Amino acid sequence: MVNGYDDLNPGFEQIPAPALIEMKGSWISKLQFQGRGGPVTWDQTADAYPYLGPRDELTLIKNPRSDLDGTPYGKEVERRLKIQFTQPPQLLPSPGTPAVQPAFSRNVPSSSAPLPEASAVNQITSARVNVQTAQITRLN
Repeated sequence: MVNGYDDLNPGFEQIPAPALIEMKGSWISKLQFQGRGGPVTWDQTADAYPYLGPRDELTLIKNPRSDLDGTPYGKEVERRLKIQFTQPPQLLPSPGTPAVQPAFSRNVPSSSAPLPEASAVNQITSARVNVQTAQITRLN
């Protein structure tokens, strides 16, 4: 990734996944991104980069509840959830839910609703900042 999920450096296509790439001396170390204080290179942030593969090929495995029901671990998880919550959340998928799912989904804009123009978004952001500034001023 360079500037976003869809802005990939073509060099990643040459890496067999999974791989652990040492930053020092590699082409990845020279890639830049915008940090808090300005541009930062990857070698300033880590010694190595774990590359698991293209984003669209990564998956999650969600074990069905039946894998834990009746096991000591499943009973302990249930006990702890009862302590933390009055109504324990359903952390495990319901029966019939596919165990293997995509790790990421793409947000595709709806063709029926047009996206707001940048000027409208800037006006909304400016209005929010003005309201927040007014609220802070009243507190002082």
